[in-house]
This record gives sequence, structure tokens and C-alpha cells, in this order.
Amino acid sequence: MFVADQGIDSGRCHDPAAPCRTLAYALDRVGKGGQIRVAGGQYEVSDPVDVFHLVSGVVDVQGGYDSESLFVEPSGQSTTLIGVPPEYRAQLAERGFRVVVDRKGLEIGTREKTRELIAQKSRLQVGLKTDPCVGGSVNGMACNEVDLVSHLPLSSVSARPSAAADIWGFVDLNSGREYVIVGFRTGTGVFDVSDPENPREVGFVDGQATVWRDIKVYQELDGNSGRWRAYAYVTTDGSTDGLFVIDLTDLPHRISRANYASDFSAAHNVYAANTDFGTGLSQTGSAGRLIIAGSDISVGGYRSYSLADPARPAFL
Repeated sequence: MFVADQGIDSGRCHDPAAPCRTLAYALDRVGKGGQIRVAGGQYEVSDPVDVFHLVSGVVDVQGGYDSESLFVEPSGQSTTLIGVPPEYRAQLAERGFRVVVDRKGLEIGTREKTRELIAQKSRLQVGLKTDPCVGGSVNGMACNEVDLVSHLPLSSVSARPSAAADIWGFVDLNSGREYVIVGFRTGTGVFDVSDPENPREVGFVDGQATVWRDIKVYQELDGNSGRWRAYAYVTTDGSTDGLFVIDLTDLPHRISRANYASDFSAAHNVYAANTDFGTGLSQTGSAGRLIIAGSDISVGGYRSYSLADPARPAFL
């Protein structure tokens, strides 16, 4: 997404020639793992949640761009934020922003709320104990009638990733065991959650560093072996990993990356069409199909792939 002080807060702000005007508008619409590029100018930040997104790295926000050159690369222009607590000045300077504080009355509330949100994020880095949801809170985190059964901090993942972007779950039809697949900053991890209070990492597939990964699963019966074959399909945005195919057939023992050459370098989403989300089975009885959205070819248009051979999706 793109922001410039001469822009208009309308639409999705994905066109560098038609940017948003305010950071608040862009942050409200960016979505998980998104990117925002901000041109030179002055931008007021009043919501503590917006400040949190700016300083926490949950959203990749960078300043110092030139809207006239369509945000091709940082140009060194002065991108000034007004109202951000001064303790984040150095951190935001690394992302191309200059911080000016001139709204004293709002600054105190913004500072306290931002600190609270960052403290919550820090607690997630080291792990939380199992607890029930009481009064809308569990271990200092907001909840709504959902108890905390277990929590795996990033520090407990074998690859020690700095962040995660997305999660998907499925049931292995060979064993009935339940798994979650997590897209991390540096790859994809698979976790056995059949014992929900004691999740176990099965394996991790390394990938290029990126703020976004999207995941779907497909399963089909192998007539020769009588076993279900399962595969995870992972797209990345902001890297050149393209489409990953992860072979899940050897669960619960191991996972591996299938030998597959993607015909695109990056894409925002992958969708398994006409497929049951819980089992990954085709709902039509015919071979599954993947839909790729927002790839770096075909001007980002939808691309369809056959799963007649699930280990090697074929473009249709």
C-alpha cells in the first residue's frame, strides 16, 4: 500500500499513482503481513494501535519515499510523524521516519497504551501458561470465551524465527492426528497438536525472509499403497520462493520439501478450490485445483493449477 500527503483516503491504496492520504486509513486496511510505503510529508498518528503497528514490525511500514517517482525506492525525503511518543524516535528513524511530538495531552495516553500493546507482544515471545478466559482476559491478553490451552513462543521453534504471518490446520487421514502449519518469517513449520496441551514441532522447511506466507493443504488416496498422500502449498509475498510444495505424507515422523519448480516468484494467496478445509479432500471427486492470487506474473491475475499430481501442480 502507498501513502502520500497529497493522496486520497479511498479504495485499497495499492496503486502507487493513487496513494492514500493518511497512515490511519492505510493501517486500518493493510491486513496481516502487509507493506506500507510512505512518501515525504507530515502525518499525524493519534491511535495507540497505529503506533504499535509502526514500531512493532507487525506491519512493514517504511518512510522516505517519493510519490512522484511512484515509490520505486527510498529517496531520502523527510517523512515526519506527529504524535508518536519520543522513545520510539530512534527505532522509527531506521525505517525512514522523523518523529515530532507536539500533542502533549494525547501523548500520555498514547504512550501508556502503546507500552501495554508492546508488553503483550513481548509476553508472546517467551510463552504463556495454560489458563482459562476470565472476564475477557487470559494472561494479560484479550479473549472472548476461548481458553488458552497452550502457547509456543517463537523462541521454542527450532529455526528461531523473529515473526510469524499465517497458520493453517488439517487432520491426517492416515492417523487421525491433528496438525497446524505455520508460516514464519524464515520458513514454514509443522506442529502436531493431537495433544493440545503439549504441541510438538515435527519439522521446519527453510525459506527466504519475508513478512508473508499463505498456506493450504490437499490430501488424496494413493490407490497403490492404500495410504492418503498429503501436501501443503505455501506462497510467499516479498521474496522469490514462489510456490513451496511440502510433502506431509510421512507424518507424524517427518516432512520434506517436494522437488517442484514454481513458475512464479511471489504471490499473496493460495486457495484450494472445492476442497474441504478440515480434511483437504476434494469435494467434487475429481482432482483438486489450486488458485493463486496476486502473483508477480499475469499482472497479478488469478492462476489455476491442477493437482492431478499433487506433488507437482500443473498450470492450466
